[in-house]
Amino acid sequence: MPYIVSAVKMPVVIKVNLRTDLSCPSKPLKTLPFRTFFVPIVLALAVLCVSVSAQESVIDIASEDSYEEAIKAYDEILQADPENTDAWMNKAFALRCLKRYNESIEAYDKAIETIPNNSTKNISQAGEMKGFVLRECDRQEEAVRAYEKVIELDPMNTDARVKKAGALQKLGKQNEANETLIEAMFIIKTNSLPSNWRRLITPATHENTTGYWLNQAKDLGHKGLHEEALMAYDKALRLDPNNVTAFLRKASDLSSMGRESDGLLAYEKALAIAEEELKENPKDAKAWQNKAIALSGLGRQKEVKQAYSEALSAYNESLMKDPENAQLWKGKADTLANLGRWNEALEAYNRVTEINPQDYQAWGRKGEFLGLTGRYNESLEALDRAIELIPAGIDEDAQAWNLGKVSVLHSAGRIDDALLVLNKVTEYYPQNKRAWSQKGNDLAKLGRFNESLAAYSEALKLDPKDADVWSSKARQLAEINMYNESLQAYDEAIRLMFDKGGKDLAEVWMDKGELLNKIGRRDNATEAFQKAVEIFNETLRSNPKDAKVWLERGSVLHKLGEYDAALESYDGAVKSATSNIQGRISAAKAWIGIGDALHALGKNQEALEAYERAIGIHPDFGEAWQGKSEVQKAEGDAYNASISFYVAGRLK
Repeated sequence: MPYIVSAVKMPVVIKVNLRTDLSCPSKPLKTLPFRTFFVPIVLALAVLCVSVSAQESVIDIASEDSYEEAIKAYDEILQADPENTDAWMNKAFALRCLKRYNESIEAYDKAIETIPNNSTKNISQAGEMKGFVLRECDRQEEAVRAYEKVIELDPMNTDARVKKAGALQKLGKQNEANETLIEAMFIIKTNSLPSNWRRLITPATHENTTGYWLNQAKDLGHKGLHEEALMAYDKALRLDPNNVTAFLRKASDLSSMGRESDGLLAYEKALAIAEEELKENPKDAKAWQNKAIALSGLGRQKEVKQAYSEALSAYNESLMKDPENAQLWKGKADTLANLGRWNEALEAYNRVTEINPQDYQAWGRKGEFLGLTGRYNESLEALDRAIELIPAGIDEDAQAWNLGKVSVLHSAGRIDDALLVLNKVTEYYPQNKRAWSQKGNDLAKLGRFNESLAAYSEALKLDPKDADVWSSKARQLAEINMYNESLQAYDEAIRLMFDKGGKDLAEVWMDKGELLNKIGRRDNATEAFQKAVEIFNETLRSNPKDAKVWLERGSVLHKLGEYDAALESYDGAVKSATSNIQGRISAAKAWIGIGDALHALGKNQEALEAYERAIGIHPDFGEAWQGKSEVQKAEGDAYNASISFYVAGRLK
């Protein structure tokens, strides 16, 4: 998806004594200005004008002979000082004016090598000049990549976006060019306003792009506004009916909302589009990746691995040609992770941050991945680095990565630290419903139930129809023995979810059943649990490969004392689990469930084997160690039971 900026600050101009204008003068000039120029771009009804600050040059240039003399002079300077950035830059310029393009590009590369990594503005400036030369000698693909590197370093750079758009137009990629120009125009318009007004700007032309609505949908999803996110996806798809990214994200959101049937239809559409793209280009790594995601959503797990393997082959082939392309490394990293090749995936993420240490999205993704593999301290360091690098004004990404950090802190059991982050998020971004909801959850875990309920109330002020928050509030009301109020909150959640159905509704029935059981209303509890099973059964008829549904169904059958049926359901979860990280987590939980059911049936040796399988997949799950401890104790193995109990306690 194109990089869309929601609110930005004015870029800082760093003066560099370099020749950086684009013209080759024919008359002698004592001082050659880095002149202000305007690039008119007609897009729809908009004309985009981009200005570049004037700076002085140190070159005294005249005719073609003067360029040759200048190159000799710069060579002498470089013999004495090979790290002289100005000399490399000005030599590159002179070579370009002589149409010695390959040598010019090499000189710009040398100039970039001499610039310190923290001088991102200077590196960006050299990268822009290199891109211009690549365009001039009609190496448009390379020019696009050069400008992308500039934009990664300097996300507010409108000039690089305009030039990238020109290269894309030359390649016949008009839609991508339009998106890039819109991004540039949006940055310019937002930069012209006071900072507290920028986030309110929504240019009409910008609203007419797919990228804008995809970005809006992502941001709404981060805030927990899922219905609004779906509306944004629909607007994106009206503009581009074959946008596979929109269909995949919409499908994921629908499934997470419990609307499995609608989600499956969206996955089917995404799959059809990806397959059409692969007919045109069988080496399209991104299309293979999209196909794999769609197949996974449809539960066609045997085909998923093959699609990811094809994607990996395509990425490897592309990287042979362009080994410094960070976007290709990102794609490879995600593909390896989904194939379960975690160590190789981490190496690929490391490569991304080596190529572009300023790419905060790469640091954030790397942090997420490290967290999922249990390397929490490294994960938090990477996420902190991502947050540090986010440019001022990119509020949505700041919120998203801070909440990503909260997730890792949760996994590490550091609830107090997670709450500190959530306090900051709700202080600076009080409209973030998801942060208020998570804050309510964490306060409850710490036994601060009144504060927890206050946080849920803030979330419900933002969205009174959020069934998830109502069910969370119900759980906390039960914790402080406000049982009638809790049941009322569960009923409200069920009412709001009723038309959608799906696994989320089944989970609320499960929770309500737990409460009814606790307060002695056994018959009502059984009815609630049976209602949950009915909904899970209906969900599985629509998607029999949903591992999470099999897992939850097994759990509620266990609560009903139907252990054999629970075993069958847990087995369904194991068989349906994907090879990616989330799938492996589901598989580990399913093996824990199998262990619990076998233990309840008195089959302790088989239960012990199941817990060992869970630990082998995910050794950080305290529940597996706890179950193992109980079986060992039942078998009279007190010594090993105490060790397992100790490990479980440490993990919890």
